[in-house]
Amino acid sequence: MEDLIGWQARLNYDGGRMRPSTVNFTPFVDNTTGQNVSFLNLPLEARAHRGLITATNIPPHLAGPQTALLGSVYNGSQSFAVSPDTPAKSLPDDTSYNAPFGGVLAAINLQVQAGQAIQPSLYIDLDDGDPNAPGSAINVFTGSGIMTLTLTESLGDGFHGEGVPCVPVVPVPPPAPPPPTGGGAGASSPSADSDGDGFSDTAENTIGTYPLQPCGADAWPSDINNSVYADTADIAFLTSNFGLAVPPTPARHDLAPSGYIDTADIARITSVFGQGCPSSELLTQAPGATTSRYVSDLTFNNDCNADYLTMFSYGRDQALRAQQGIVILDFAGQINVDGVWGVRDWKGAFHPNTHIANCAAKGFIDGFGTWSFPGQELHLGIGTNNSLSVDAAAGQSWATLINDVNLYIDSTGFGNLLATGANDFEPGYSSSAAARAWTIGYDASANYRYYDYGSADGCPYTETSTPGEDQPCWPGWYQSDVEWVSWGDDWAFPLPEIYLTDWINAWQWQKISVYAYYNDAPYDELEFTATLTQYEACQQQGCAPGVDNTAAEGWRQLQWAVNTDARTDVIISKASDILWDS
Repeated sequence: MEDLIGWQARLNYDGGRMRPSTVNFTPFVDNTTGQNVSFLNLPLEARAHRGLITATNIPPHLAGPQTALLGSVYNGSQSFAVSPDTPAKSLPDDTSYNAPFGGVLAAINLQVQAGQAIQPSLYIDLDDGDPNAPGSAINVFTGSGIMTLTLTESLGDGFHGEGVPCVPVVPVPPPAPPPPTGGGAGASSPSADSDGDGFSDTAENTIGTYPLQPCGADAWPSDINNSVYADTADIAFLTSNFGLAVPPTPARHDLAPSGYIDTADIARITSVFGQGCPSSELLTQAPGATTSRYVSDLTFNNDCNADYLTMFSYGRDQALRAQQGIVILDFAGQINVDGVWGVRDWKGAFHPNTHIANCAAKGFIDGFGTWSFPGQELHLGIGTNNSLSVDAAAGQSWATLINDVNLYIDSTGFGNLLATGANDFEPGYSSSAAARAWTIGYDASANYRYYDYGSADGCPYTETSTPGEDQPCWPGWYQSDVEWVSWGDDWAFPLPEIYLTDWINAWQWQKISVYAYYNDAPYDELEFTATLTQYEACQQQGCAPGVDNTAAEGWRQLQWAVNTDARTDVIISKASDILWDS
């Protein structure tokens, strides 16, 4: 026996004659540590033995054939060193114990019922899973997980003669229960683990958790009670249903899907006992978010002084809140009126590019630059979108606007500020050809980068069997188009919207990064500069359900998604949340 994690035993007997009464899962004492032990927790780790999680399902005694199940697993993360062997391997994993001839897993007290004097054939049948599943089994550590080995009927049985020599007989098994339905393919099924939480998508679909969410309500299988942690409350769900079929026991408790609750399920929790759900630790590591804005309160008549003062106050407020990183000022879609490029703002007013540069952007720059502290750096993304006039001329005009704004920054001496372009590219707004034309126009006059703070509408959030294959997104858009406007263009940097609380946005962008890894040498995977959420905007004006990630949650989702895959693993150092000016 090598690398034992846990075990379970199926016992058949006649409850009116002799039955298991109590079980001692640690029948020995280590006099050095003072701990109770069995073979299962015999190895020492940091001079102490592991604790055990035990479970029994022994029914009240009744005359006639009955069946019981009992078992235990050691607590904590699994390794070869703490998983005992008998005899020792040729190169032992651990030398803190010696068990050359086997080991005792538990001591069972048997209760002989009244009226059994001179009975020669009282028995306990150590059985397999036929007709009563689950049967006797052992769980072993494989180096990457748990493997359950079911034991056959040739296990050997126990016989007792009450006051007379025992006479072996063929035990009579209890009748089989109705067969379970809904048993799964198993946690070891060869299927992807899309969310990186240690459970395959196939297993999660069977268990009833979300394959794209490693953390949250019904997201991580080991967190049955949705507390964020794997703890005794979760184990209690399993021990209280130990040995029962699924259904009627909920599939949510069958963590190593087999159609029954057994020690393999318990081991899936004990291996991560006390840990938070995958990615939960990232919430405490999220960068401080900046405040981006839908610029919606410029004057209809383009009063430069009034708009300068309004934007000056916004820049000053962000400086006083010690914000640094990237801020998007979203002025809405571009249009050309009588040969003059500008934007049609969120209230329908037209603002020429010159007004944006000389009044709005200038006001924000002066406010931030005047009130910021030394070293408080900010990239000011002057933003538009691809909803109105979207062509090369529009892109070129926007690049010229950014160049002019940076000329003003240079004249002020505010060395902590840089203006960049920004575009909320969304596949639902325009054709991909128009969006690509905008980038070509921008490139023609660009001296500064632009941020794509857009979406990946309709793009896949799981990978195909052909890595790097270009998959369709919104009609007329492919992953290659989204990748181009966000990263493939020489001036583009991705700052994606991560709005959806169900993690789909994060996985869409991670899969676009996978596409880039195979198709965009020498740049390879996307270097995400920040994430954008709209929590404050939703608080102001309301949103559809499920699109209001906080800044920390949006960042956590994308950072976790890219970290699960070596092809996309990057550090995302910034975050921003957008709101409405008025």
